[in-house]
Amino acid sequence: MIAGSPTRALLVWQQYVNGETYARLKVATLDPATGALSEPRVIADRLLYYTYAAAYVPSIDRFVVVATDDKGRGFAQLIDANGQTTASLDCMPASVREAGIAVIGERAFTPAQDGRLLHLKLTPTSIELAGTQPSPIAWTYTGSVGLVRSPTQLHWVATSPKGLQEADFDLTAAKAPDAKDLCRG
Repeated sequence: MIAGSPTRALLVWQQYVNGETYARLKVATLDPATGALSEPRVIADRLLYYTYAAAYVPSIDRFVVVATDDKGRGFAQLIDANGQTTASLDCMPASVREAGIAVIGERAFTPAQDGRLLHLKLTPTSIELAGTQPSPIAWTYTGSVGLVRSPTQLHWVATSPKGLQEADFDLTAAKAPDAKDLCRG
C-alpha cells in the first residue's frame, strides 16, 4: 500500500513469517525527488493479514496507519516524512480488511469489524479514539472507501458479495468510545 504527501510516499506492506498465520507490518518512506528510501522497519510484529490501511493527513503532515493484530486488537500509528513513528494508539476496535481511511482536517475515519465507523482525533504527536457510530451497512472484506462531502458528512462506498453498498454518515452523531473500545474493560 502507498500513501502520498507533497514530498514523500509511505510504503506499507505485510511481510510473510515462515510457518506462522500472522505477518509483520513494515513501513518505509520514499523521497520521489531523489529516489532515497528510508530504512524499512517493522511497526507491528503480529499483523492479521490484509487488515491494514494508510492515508496522508495534510493538516498535521503525518501518515496514519490503521491495522489489526493477530489477536483481533486494532491499533494506529502516525508516521513522519522520515518513516519514524510519532504517535501510537495501541488498542482500539479491530479494523476491517481492505477498508480505507477518510481524512477531514485533524480527524481520520475507518470502519471497525464490529459494524461501526471509528473516529480518530490526531495531532502530530497523539492519536485518540474520539468517537464511534454504527454503520447502516455491513462492512465486508472486499474493500471500501470514504468520500468527504463536508466537514461533518462522509459518504462511504463498500463492495460486497451482493454488490455495491453506500452509506452516509453524519459525523456529529458519533458517541464517545466506551471502556471496552479503549481496552480498559
